[in-house]
Amino acid sequence: MPSITWWNRVEPRSQTDDVTGPLQARVRDPLWLLTRQWQLGEFRGVDSGSPAWVTLTERTDPLTTWQAPGGSPVPLTAAPIEAQLAREPFTPDLATRIELGQVLSRLLTELGAADDAFRARYPIGDVSDDPTDPAEVQLRRACAGRAIDGVAAFQAATAAAASVPPAPPGVLDAFIAWVTSTVGPIGDLHDAPAWQPARLEYTAAVTGGASTFAVRADDRGQMDWSAFDASASTTPTPASGPPGPTTTRSIVPAHVRFKGMPNPRFWDFEDGMLDFGDLKADKRDLARLALVEFMLLQSNDWFMLPVDVNVGVAYTLDSLVVRDVFGIETSVARADRLPLTGPGQWTMFSTSSGDAGPTTDIFLVPPSAGQALQTGRAVEEVRFARDEMANMAWAIEHVVEDAAGAPRPQRERDAARSGAAPAVATAPSAPLRYQIESPVPASFIPLLPVALDPVNGIVALELAAAIASDGHTPILPRGRILRPTGVPAGTAYQLPEESVPRNGLRVQRIVCRSRWSDGATHLWVLRRTAPGTGETSSALRFDQALPSPP
Repeated sequence: MPSITWWNRVEPRSQTDDVTGPLQARVRDPLWLLTRQWQLGEFRGVDSGSPAWVTLTERTDPLTTWQAPGGSPVPLTAAPIEAQLAREPFTPDLATRIELGQVLSRLLTELGAADDAFRARYPIGDVSDDPTDPAEVQLRRACAGRAIDGVAAFQAATAAAASVPPAPPGVLDAFIAWVTSTVGPIGDLHDAPAWQPARLEYTAAVTGGASTFAVRADDRGQMDWSAFDASASTTPTPASGPPGPTTTRSIVPAHVRFKGMPNPRFWDFEDGMLDFGDLKADKRDLARLALVEFMLLQSNDWFMLPVDVNVGVAYTLDSLVVRDVFGIETSVARADRLPLTGPGQWTMFSTSSGDAGPTTDIFLVPPSAGQALQTGRAVEEVRFARDEMANMAWAIEHVVEDAAGAPRPQRERDAARSGAAPAVATAPSAPLRYQIESPVPASFIPLLPVALDPVNGIVALELAAAIASDGHTPILPRGRILRPTGVPAGTAYQLPEESVPRNGLRVQRIVCRSRWSDGATHLWVLRRTAPGTGETSSALRFDQALPSPP
């Protein structure tokens, strides 16, 4: 006998067209809900009142001065801190001289004056400083006797020299103002005061209120908040002042929210852009599990307090008191000051007291260029590398500025030098000739080990010089990195041995540009360090027996 099968869905069915009742979601059995809360332990919580408002006691100290090692305090101006601490004078190359001369000529022409007197007083010469540099030879051939040496005119006008030709009123002042605001210091080839040639890094001290911070730029040469450490050993300093006034204010906290979080309200429709409910986390995927747990269980317990901090200040939070809806006040301490040890300590965006020192109550917003920094090509690059075959270390000038201010690979210089090398004279009857030392490229500057403390094995690498093919002329560096001005006169340039690791080191000079909050544009040269490309080979050999040339 065939069976009759019935299916029926268990679902609420409205008897009328009115949906007001079902949408109200009325609770028919509140005792059952309370029982479930008791079973799940929700009644065991203490101090579970929601925060009503938070009282902050805070202090703001502006960063006022900076000081290079061994220097005097310098006021901080409205500019990126990198442009102030890392600024070095631009190289007065031939292209810069011609460009500044064109600016002066244009200013004279706009007022109906001729530039003949300035061109005769400060001419561009026709004698090349480096005949092997094709850029300089061509540029001098085109501009010699036709352009003004703008750098020489700027230096004479700045010093108010008597040899400056007469000019219409205001022309020289406008010329000096344009060069100062656009190019900056020029002509005096000195390193930046904060540049430490022995460590190949920028270091300085910045003062804000009664606190002093030790600044050490990162490998990119930037000085963001992570480059600042509270320097307890140098506080107070002569540049330090009294701490700023303390203020107290109240803030209503807000929940921590992000896209895709479940909405706390029952009938609040959620954003469908992100489906965190479809996350399939493995038990080893701790980050994903922590995100899901925070989002589903603990998100309602996290609040944030908006605090506006201006650029260039040190913000100190002295106390944070939370008052909940039951009138209970709770003082919240820093997470890294809780009575915990080991991995229980937690902090973020904190200013520490040195590499391993405790954190401070200071939150820094330094006037750094940050992501607004624009960089050009490296106009100079030096590669420090070890040569295991020759048992030496080298400082290789890979790129150096040419006369036009553009980067010039030094392999071109080595090729021009080797093509003009004189032939070695040998006796016609000698079947062999002995070579004491094989030639190395001119861009390879030797670093010789020097024992500073033989007992403890402390060794430094001292910059030396190779000898040219004439047998007596030393080959000196052509760039500015290997000619530091911070080294005292008569003292050899030395680097700690650990500064040149096995994989090498690169130091670059890069022209940077950034705009500040007032709209002004700042231009400066920044030095960056980066890992090297490994060991090198100079093909240096000693005491070789070579066949005589035919």
